[in-house]
Amino acid sequence: MTFIHFVNCSLLTFGPPYILYLSTTEKRSGNKNRGSSEGVKAIWLAVSILFFFASALLSLISMALFQPFYDVETFSSLNELVKWFSYRVACIIGMHYGYNFIRGTPTQRSISLALGWSIGESIATRLTIFWFEARNSEFCWDYSVLALQASISLIHFLSIGLTTPYWIKEIKQTKTFKILFILLIFTPFLSNWLKEYCGLNDIVNLLIQFLLTFIIVCFTILILNPTLIKKSKKSK
Repeated sequence: MTFIHFVNCSLLTFGPPYILYLSTTEKRSGNKNRGSSEGVKAIWLAVSILFFFASALLSLISMALFQPFYDVETFSSLNELVKWFSYRVACIIGMHYGYNFIRGTPTQRSISLALGWSIGESIATRLTIFWFEARNSEFCWDYSVLALQASISLIHFLSIGLTTPYWIKEIKQTKTFKILFILLIFTPFLSNWLKEYCGLNDIVNLLIQFLLTFIIVCFTILILNPTLIKKSKKSK
């Protein structure tokens, strides 16, 4: 049963990225008229994973410079804020350079980056925990919640990836981009802060993360469909 628990957590973690990858490859193979331009290619997915680890290294270096006395055993709001700020900003910067490096259509590049970031983050932060801890447990909600959080991260990275072409041009001009930037940066910090200081259990904290992620999705849709913003302004 312990190994089955490890398999279940791994499927919850890597299943959604794999399904997304399969959906793009099936679309590519099934659409003969448009060719293979819309599918995610394995080579660019691997490159995206490498870009993730490079951005994670950049985040660790920045934390070492600005947070030299970070204590992992005690929760500190300032330390947590610096940690997530440096990590998410490094992700946005890494995705920006990765988007310019990868070849393909905008959709192909965005999904490749999102999948690469999601898989890379899960390998770096979840897989070892599942192997050394979840594999030795019959069942524990903590590891199941950790696996479900991978899907939340995938949605966050999809939001960053799909809006990457607009970041440099639009973030200084529109309030929607500023709000999305704040949400993407501070959502993990806010959920951890609420869990620590409000005493929320893992299930309630997970529901809050899904709610904040739903808001992120709404703002992403507004950015990708600017006509919705124009219609709302005209209605007013």
